[in-house]
Amino acid sequence: MFDFIKDELVEARLFKYPDNLKGRSSLDLAKLLFSSILVLEILRVENESQAWTYVNRTMAFNDFDHMRSGTTDLANMIAVLSNQNDYEDQLKTKIGLYAPALQIKTYLRTFFANTHSSIRSFLIKLDEDLMIAGSDLHQARRTVSDWAGATSGEKSLAWATLTRVFNQQGTQLDIWVLAKNHFMH
Repeated sequence: MFDFIKDELVEARLFKYPDNLKGRSSLDLAKLLFSSILVLEILRVENESQAWTYVNRTMAFNDFDHMRSGTTDLANMIAVLSNQNDYEDQLKTKIGLYAPALQIKTYLRTFFANTHSSIRSFLIKLDEDLMIAGSDLHQARRTVSDWAGATSGEKSLAWATLTRVFNQQGTQLDIWVLAKNHFMH
């Protein structure tokens, strides 16, 4: 039924191989990872089936120990940022920045069982671990953590912030392609 989504996601992939990291920094990747999680949270509310499909594909290998060509961009960004030393030839690394792979895995495993407060706590901690800078992404995090209760103006502002991040650094990121297709139709 959702085979078109799978095909579209495979085509859209930005980070299939370590060579795709060249010219990027871990700070760039962290911003994309964080923005991807925010988009996933929006999809949780707006299109549960697409969110579920994406989460299952991200967790397909049940580990984030290295990049894999057959998984999602989200899984590969987690793998790279939680194992930066393995990718320092391709990526400009940042000391102290890391993706908390175990916490992200727990978040994804319990994706639809997460409570509002656990999501908010997770996003705040992820924001800190990934060293996210900029009040615009912090505001987007606050809005996304209460997406169902946010006003249309707050949602528009958060969406505009995410659009800027992806347009600058990841127009072909699979989750962004998925989300844009959902919201543009």
